[in-house]
Amino acid sequence: MITPLQQKWTASYFDGESARRHEVKVHITSAGLAIVRDEGEDLYWPYQEIRQTQGHYSGEHVRLERGEPSAEILVVSNEDFLAALRQVAPNIGQQFHDPRLRPLRSKLTIVAAVAVVALGSAMYYWGVPAMANLLATLLPVSWEERLGKSTMGMLVSSEDECADPQGLAALEELVTKLTAGIDDSPYTFRVTIARSGMVNAFAAPGGYVVVMEGLLKLAETPDQLAGVLAHEMQHVVHRHTTRALFHEISAQALLSILSGDTSATPFGIGGAATLADLHHQRSHEDEADRDGMELIGKVQADPRGMIEMFNHLRELGLELPTAIQYLSSHPSTDDRIAILEALAAKADHEPRPLLSEQAWADLREARRVVQE
Repeated sequence: MITPLQQKWTASYFDGESARRHEVKVHITSAGLAIVRDEGEDLYWPYQEIRQTQGHYSGEHVRLERGEPSAEILVVSNEDFLAALRQVAPNIGQQFHDPRLRPLRSKLTIVAAVAVVALGSAMYYWGVPAMANLLATLLPVSWEERLGKSTMGMLVSSEDECADPQGLAALEELVTKLTAGIDDSPYTFRVTIARSGMVNAFAAPGGYVVVMEGLLKLAETPDQLAGVLAHEMQHVVHRHTTRALFHEISAQALLSILSGDTSATPFGIGGAATLADLHHQRSHEDEADRDGMELIGKVQADPRGMIEMFNHLRELGLELPTAIQYLSSHPSTDDRIAILEALAAKADHEPRPLLSEQAWADLREARRVVQE
């Protein structure tokens, strides 16, 4: 139970300049948050300068940000923090979620779920494709994450996932830096390295991204891999994969998903198989390219990395048309490279290294899928 005396909380702090996580203590005051650090100067965040970007749903970590474009970030794992915040500072306004509204939200979610199921039944007769975009937009993030987790469990077995701690730490560092450039994203990105010689990467709903060993082996620099990840992360943010799945899978499976039964057999067979060889619309690919390049700019990475990776893929495709998969589901490569080159030419920042040489070496070694 929360008491008015519980005003000190353990949190993780990111300074917006590096991916390093700092463990801190947060003291709630009537006017702001006092952040006590073991290293460096203590900080004070006035409430009017803070924005909440995560923690609106039960079970989510509370994520607070301050400043821009490279925001400082504070993550509190205990969701009771919000209730304590309103006890100490009841007049903080609407920029912080009020946990007392969650019961009402749950009721509204149930009503929305019933409405969506009814809408799904209507789609069975009037056509799934016509309503796929609308449904993907209405789907709560928590359901989308459940959908992605169910798909991943059927598509990538635990035996085929990388378990090398150094490689995974380097991958997490790269993903964290890219995530810091995405404004107000409700997704927690989970990137998996999977055992496969295919040159491929794909996004699943809810923040899941898979990189095959074949593609990781092809990457020569962190910026080249970051270009692929930035592209796939945009597919997640814009719900392209969710929309495409809704287009492809059967109406029966769709109704199972909307009712919350994402483990249903019809979806498991059709959805996982579809995801592995998914063809996005050209407009979705263009959006992922452009916004992915914008993300590269926000984190001050080298914009040439994405272009170099596409060139590698194009060259490899000329020699191994049956082995390469990534470009087969991402058409019109020459036109897209030309557009990316035009976008890269507009970059006005000095590229910063995304990973140290040692971290990149660890990540490259992780493609061997070491098991503990």
